[in-house]
Amino acid sequence: AHHIPHPKSFIISTALDSVKEDWIYPCWVKRGDSHAMLKQDVSYVSKSEEALEILKDFKKRNIHTAVINEHLTGDLVKFYGVQGTDFFSWYYSSPDSHSKFGLEAINGKAKGLAFDASELQHYADEASLVLGVPVYGGDCVITAPGQMKIIDFNDWPSFSRCRTEAGLNIAKYIHQSIKKRFEI
Repeated sequence: AHHIPHPKSFIISTALDSVKEDWIYPCWVKRGDSHAMLKQDVSYVSKSEEALEILKDFKKRNIHTAVINEHLTGDLVKFYGVQGTDFFSWYYSSPDSHSKFGLEAINGKAKGLAFDASELQHYADEASLVLGVPVYGGDCVITAPGQMKIIDFNDWPSFSRCRTEAGLNIAKYIHQSIKKRFEI
């Protein structure tokens, strides 16, 4: 509804006994109730049998919904930002970069596909406002020169490569929020 580019996605029940034939493989199966806490909460699958096994595991763990995302081929870009500030940082991810579960390796080494970082910042800031997530990070896939889709959006990420600058801007955001709240 807000024209933020993202992969084809749909939410399903984990109680399914079969997988729709119109699912596009390969795809990602993600838990639909929360962020990934275990490696098994986000899985790359290439066929329906793998998807069903993941759904069965989710159901056993009382995870009632899953999100299916199409897999996008391209350069994986990690980004960080703080709403209401000029702070926005990004970098091309690579298989040997810091990784929570190592899934970045699936797309391989970035080729450096060109994209407009200010456009990515615009989309990320819009997602921040729409989702109510003022301190954010995420992942985007550059699928072709100039083409991007946000595949993940998180609140309070690690800011692994830009902690000092992020910290200053988080403090600025909090200060501005307090002033606004109390009309100081």
